[in-house]
Amino acid sequence: MLRPPMDTPQQLAKLDAETFGSAVLSILRSVADSGLENKAKHVELVQSRAAEPPTTAAISSILTTPIKEGDWATLKLQQTVIHRILLDLPLEQLQAYRPALAVLAAVDISSFDPSKDGSYHSQTSHNINHAKLLGLFTADLKAVWVTADKYDDVSYRTLSERIHTGEQMRPYMEDLFNWMVDPNHPPFKPCSEQLARFPETAAAVAVEVMAKAGQVNDTEHQHWIIDFVSTRVPIGKAWIPLRPHVQEMVRLIEERKDEDEDDYLEAAKAWLDELEKWDATHVDEA
Repeated sequence: MLRPPMDTPQQLAKLDAETFGSAVLSILRSVADSGLENKAKHVELVQSRAAEPPTTAAISSILTTPIKEGDWATLKLQQTVIHRILLDLPLEQLQAYRPALAVLAAVDISSFDPSKDGSYHSQTSHNINHAKLLGLFTADLKAVWVTADKYDDVSYRTLSERIHTGEQMRPYMEDLFNWMVDPNHPPFKPCSEQLARFPETAAAVAVEVMAKAGQVNDTEHQHWIIDFVSTRVPIGKAWIPLRPHVQEMVRLIEERKDEDEDDYLEAAKAWLDELEKWDATHVDEA
C-alpha cells in the first residue's frame, strides 16, 4: 500500500526501496505544490535515497515526461527534480540520471508560443538548459565554465569541485568579476564566493578588471570591485596595485560632480584611507 506524502519523513524513511520508489512521484508533487520551506525534510529524504534503483526510475520518469505547452504541473515537477534533487546530488549518483537528462535536454519547444505565456516558456527553457548543463557536467569530468547567463546553477559546481588552486581559477576570474556589476543579479553572490576562495589571485585580477572598467567609465562596476577587495581580500600588499586605479576613479568622479556617484566616491575614498593607514604601520612591507 502506497504511503501518502503527508507522512512524516521518519515514517517514509522506514519504507523499503520499492515502496518508497513508488511514493516518490507523490512526494515530489507535494513539494512542487507546497514549496521547499514546508517539505525540506522530504526533499532531503528523496535525495538521500536517490541512488536506489526504484527512486532513480521514478525521478527519471519525471524528467522524461513529454512536455505539453502550458502544462504547469509537469514544469513544476521537473523544476523540483532539477533544482531540489539533482543539482546537489553527488557526481557518482548523477551518472545514473544521464539518460533521462539527455531526453529532457533534447526536447524542442520551438513550436511553443511565448506570447501565450512568457513565464511558462522561459521556465521550461531553463529546465531544458539545466538538463543540458547537468549532462555536460556528468559526461565530461574536466568540464569547467563560468555561467553565461543568470540562470546557470551548474557552473558553480564545476568551479567548486574541479578548481583547487588560484592559478587554476585565474583564467575564469575576469568572467566572474564581470558578473559583479549588480548585487541584485543572481550570479553576483556565487561569483563573489568563487573569487574569494583565492583572495590574492583575485586581487591581482581585480586590478586588470578595474582598469578595463575605468576605460569605459563603468563606475558602478569599479565600485563593486573595490567592495570585493575591501571585504574579501585581507588588507596588505595585495591591495597596493589597485590603488592608482582607485585614485583615478576618485579624480574622475570629483571632476564630473555627479550627485548620483557620491556613494561611490565616499566608498572609494574610505578604501584609500584604510590602505593609507595600513601603509603607515607597515612601512617596511609596502
